[in-house]
Amino acid sequence: MYSRSGTNNGDDRGAAERAEAGNEKARLTGESADEQKKIRVLIVEDHPALRQSLRLYFEFKGYAVAATDGYAQALEAAADSPPDVIVCDRQLNDARDGIDVARALQSAYGSDIVFVSGTSMGELRAATSDLNVIAYLKKPVLPHRIEKAVRLAQEADNSNDSQ
Repeated sequence: MYSRSGTNNGDDRGAAERAEAGNEKARLTGESADEQKKIRVLIVEDHPALRQSLRLYFEFKGYAVAATDGYAQALEAAADSPPDVIVCDRQLNDARDGIDVARALQSAYGSDIVFVSGTSMGELRAATSDLNVIAYLKKPVLPHRIEKAVRLAQEADNSNDSQ
């Protein structure tokens, strides 16, 4: 599972070292500590209006968001800022589909996946049985339902981090 922080076994030096590392990252990247704590969501959607509306919705809700329309662009965005959660359409106007995106990014970064698709959910589930998919949502779907799935992914990660 992807983890954003180490465990604290009562060692104040470890906490201080992590805080200093965070301060150093903020200095190098120009991100504030609050920006670093935001859940990073990568939206992979080929329909421009839907991609834009989801990006705006998640930004408004306080997430750090990157939004792309295909495989290569998604890999590039993830390399710049590895996502905590990927919200991915299955069918993309690309040689590679959303399953390829999800497989590559989960393998590289351990990101959780939320699929949003207008295609058959049974076929999608079978094709992604090797992935850690948090939710399969059928289009059309309201943004707050997608956000609920993103929060579930983070709650699962947080409970795994505390164990």
